[in-house]
Amino acid sequence: MTPPMKPIHKRAFNFAANHFAVSLIIGLICLLHFYGAGLSDVYHADPFWIKLFVASLWVLQTPVAIFENAALQHSKLGANVLLLCSLGFLWSLCLGYLVPWVVQAVRNRIDR
Repeated sequence: MTPPMKPIHKRAFNFAANHFAVSLIIGLICLLHFYGAGLSDVYHADPFWIKLFVASLWVLQTPVAIFENAALQHSKLGANVLLLCSLGFLWSLCLGYLVPWVVQAVRNRIDR
């Protein structure tokens, strides 16, 4: 029988899963919009809400966005989608451990 998971790991995995899911949903919405715009014969400026989604992806997945920009500088195809998803998941997992640790440290500091 496996031992129960420690609370810090539960919080980290829950945060990471939610962070990655929100990022993935926003990314899919942007992808569908840009594919639709690419298939259209008429040029329209991007609506404000898509710009907000792109900006939120930059904030939520900063390392992925930086890596993709660097990949686009060297190749018109950019980076592999599986690589970007893997990097996004790892970033979410890092934040999943970092955020509860910082919250706990702040709570301990306030309680003193």
